[in-house]
Amino acid sequence: MAPDIDIFGLTIKEPMTTATDYLVTAVGWWLGAKLLRPGKPGGRSAALWGIGFLWIGLAALLGGTSHGFAVYLSDTGGFVIWKATVYAVGLSASFALAGSIAGAPLNQSSMRVMHTLNILAFIVYGTWMLNHSGFIYVIYHYVPVMTAIAILQAYACAKKWSPGALWIVAGVLVTMTGAAIQRSGFSLHIHFNHNDLYHLVQVVGLVFFYRGITRVTAQRSQDHGETTA
Repeated sequence: MAPDIDIFGLTIKEPMTTATDYLVTAVGWWLGAKLLRPGKPGGRSAALWGIGFLWIGLAALLGGTSHGFAVYLSDTGGFVIWKATVYAVGLSASFALAGSIAGAPLNQSSMRVMHTLNILAFIVYGTWMLNHSGFIYVIYHYVPVMTAIAILQAYACAKKWSPGALWIVAGVLVTMTGAAIQRSGFSLHIHFNHNDLYHLVQVVGLVFFYRGITRVTAQRSQDHGETTA
C-alpha cells in the first residue's frame, strides 16, 4: 500500500488512488453534463447514457473519499460510503445499458423486454449487495451488463454500419480490461497500484463511450434528416 501523505495537516491514505478516483469523477461528470446539455441532440438514449456517466462520477467520488480519508471516517461512516459506492456503480452500468437499449434498432416489444430484464438485474444485484461488500460482486454485475451493451452495438452495426457503435464496443473492451487489471492486483510502482491503473483505464473507456455515443447520435440525426427531407 502506498504511504500516506500529509497536506496542511490533513492525512490522505492511498493518495494516488484517491487522485485517480477524483479524475474519474471529473471526467464522468463533464462528459455526462455534455450529453445532458439542453438542446443536445441524441434524445432518450444519450440522456440515459449521460445519467450513467453522472452515476459513475459519483461512485468514483465516494470511492476516492473512502480510500483517501478512511482515517477520518467512523466504521459506520465508512460502511455507508462504501455501500453507496457499489450501488452508484451498479446504477451507472444499468443506465448505460438502458441508453444502449433505447438507441438500438429494436421493436417496441423487444425493447420493453430488455428494459425489464435490465431493471430486474439491478434489483437482484442491489438485493445481494445488502449483505455483501466485496468489489468482486460489482464486477459480476458489471461484466454481463457491458457484454450486453457490446452485443447491442454489434447488432446495430450489423443492421447498418456505424463507426460510433464500434467506438462503444471499444469502450466496453477497455472497461473490461480495466476490471481485469483491478482484479489482478498488478502494480507498476508502490505509488501506482492496480486501482490507480484501473481508474486511468476507466477514463479512457469513458472517452471512448462518449465518442461513440455522439457519433451514433450524429449518424441517427443525419439518417432521420435524409428520410424526412
